[in-house]
Amino acid sequence: MNPELQKGDRVVVLKMSDPYSAVPPGTAGTVLSSSNVFGDDLYYVDWDNGSRLNLISGEDIWLYEDDFNNRRKRRTESVKPKKKLTESQKALSDFVLQKQNRQILKNYNWRILRLFLTAIRATGIVNMLESGYFLSCGKERLEHFIKYKNISNKNALKYAIEHADEVRTVMISGAMTMLEDDDKEITPQSVDRRMRRDTTTIMEIYMMFPITREFDKTAYDDDEEDYYEGGYEDEDEDEEEEEDY
Repeated sequence: MNPELQKGDRVVVLKMSDPYSAVPPGTAGTVLSSSNVFGDDLYYVDWDNGSRLNLISGEDIWLYEDDFNNRRKRRTESVKPKKKLTESQKALSDFVLQKQNRQILKNYNWRILRLFLTAIRATGIVNMLESGYFLSCGKERLEHFIKYKNISNKNALKYAIEHADEVRTVMISGAMTMLEDDDKEITPQSVDRRMRRDTTTIMEIYMMFPITREFDKTAYDDDEEDYYEGGYEDEDEDEEEEEDY
């Protein structure tokens, strides 16, 4: 910075010692002449905004105009362009930013539920519109349900059975938290009603995500990354709700 200037050089000021200067940072100008005053280089500049303020080496900061433009170009090229949302991602964004749906994604462990539902879908034991039942049925009921079923994906079934109790716990805990957030009484009956109510919304959210053809517990990682990187986090004034889902 502050290269030595000659008559005719194009220069851009980065900082003036006077904060109220008529030459704001980023203004370009042409050097008219130079001198040295008490050890400081003094440059007389015809600024593009019409001002004739001088540059003083001990107080101001500047660059050649070409260097300034090259720096700005490199900075612009290094910025990763923001990912554009598809129509389906935009629809999902609008949907989950609704207050109630934000609460659900915050209070229920969405990743666990989504992976479990993906496994249930892969087993083929029910239509996906009916699979919300298994979120709260637990391992014993799930095993009873599939006793006489012809299962197409054994790995998915094994995963669903092993995690059925964990998912039920997630649902109960989430329902209790939802009731607490709404200042509602927590009883076995109210928790059960809340789970049933929120199951409908959880299934709506799940169905809006792209669904993998084969069960794989990492198959939707790219989709999930899109969800978070796409700017879907809540940007409302209530910052306490801006947590990772």
